[in-house]
Formats: sequence, structure tokens, C-alpha cells
Amino acid sequence: MKKIYLIMILFFATASGVFAQTANIVTLMLKAKSGEAEAQNDLGEAYYDGKGVTENLPEAVKWFTKAAEQENAKAQYNLGICYYYGYGVYQNYGEAEKWYTKAAEQGYAEAQNSLGYCYEFGEGVDKNLKEAVKWYTKAAEQGLRLAQCNLGKAYDEGKGVAKNDSEAMKWYLKAVKNNSPEAAYYYGDMLLNGNKQK
Repeated sequence: MKKIYLIMILFFATASGVFAQTANIVTLMLKAKSGEAEAQNDLGEAYYDGKGVTENLPEAVKWFTKAAEQENAKAQYNLGICYYYGYGVYQNYGEAEKWYTKAAEQGYAEAQNSLGYCYEFGEGVDKNLKEAVKWYTKAAEQGLRLAQCNLGKAYDEGKGVAKNDSEAMKWYLKAVKNNSPEAAYYYGDMLLNGNKQK
């Protein structure tokens, strides 16, 4: 008898969770369709990740675009990711750079780092290491560990800035403190090779 009650409890708990998730998606869809940019981005993320709806990358792009056109920085970044990797659209580095730039100019750290990457490797823009460092710096100063590591690497290798071991170690260490295994490797390598933070 206890097993039957347990099964019934599990069934109703699962059913109520599914109902709540469905209700959240319906509410999100209504808000998105009414033009709320944040809801449009959130709905795009739901389609992108397949959370509460079936994964549908073209539908994600549709909603990211609607929000991005309303100056939603997170949606602009998400749309840039879609164009960069070709998720739900044809891959287009130029379009990715365009949307990364819009988000980066609003101070969105992930977009700033991605834009730095575009400049570092000449994807969608002409290669420009100084411009890459500029965007890595903006993102790194906001605490984004990937940008901190990228900036450390720029100083370590003298790409876009004068080689500066002390600055490299400073940025690697900040990234290490933000749990970056890649930065820990580079920081450790510098220590093993006799470089010390000044």
C-alpha cells in the first residue's frame, strides 16, 4: 500500500512540475509576442536549449533577432553566437561581429571577449591585435575569466601590446582565482620558467 502512495506522489509531483514548466513557457510566449525584449530573448534561449519546448535553432534565432533589434544586449550576443557558429542560420562571421559589437558597446562582457577574439583571429573583421586587446581588457576588467586569460596571453606573447610578464601573470592570476584551468596552466608555466610577478 505504501508503494502505491509513493508512486502516486511521484506521479503528481512530476505532473505538477511539467504543468508548471508548460505554464511558464505559455506565459513567456505571451510576453514575447507582446513585444517584451527580455521575454523574446528568454524564449529564444528556451528554443536554443530545448527547455520547456522542443529545441529549434531557427526559432531561437527568430526570437533573438526580435529582442536584439530592440537593443537587448544579451540577445545581441546570443544572435552573434548563432551567426558565428551557424546555429539556426548560415555561418557568417561578419554578422556575428556586427551583433557582438552592438552588445559589446553596451558593456556586455561576453560579447566584448567574443569581439576581441574576432579581432585577434580576423574573423568577420580585419585582424587587429590592438583592437583585440582593447576588447579583452574591457571584459577582463568586468571579471570575465576567459577574457582575463586571453589578456594574460596577449601580454605573455606580446600580441597587440608590449610583452610584459608582470601584466601577464597579473591577469592569469585573476583568471585562476575565477577558476580558469587554462590560466592556471599558463600561470604555472610562467612560474616554472622563472618568471615572477613584480
